[in-house]
Amino acid sequence: MITLDENYRIEFDANNFILKYEKEKTIIKDGEEKKIKSSDEWYYPRLENALYKYVDQASKVSKNASELLESLGRINATIANAMIKEREKL
Repeated sequence: MITLDENYRIEFDANNFILKYEKEKTIIKDGEEKKIKSSDEWYYPRLENALYKYVDQASKVSKNASELLESLGRINATIANAMIKEREKL
């Protein structure tokens, strides 16, 4: 498993690289706090494709060009660090 950030990770099996997204947040509904968990999965034949999707998803939270550039810098650093950690396991 490759952990990309607090919400995204990549798992793999014999045939696929699976980009997984999970986020939990608390909302107040009818005066009560409720925890909501959202999740999604994308399946790819190559790691490169899963990483492209991660870049696409993670950069969507940017509101302007400056935030997008900053976000892409963080994403690239995250991917590089995740790959280094995976190599150290081998």
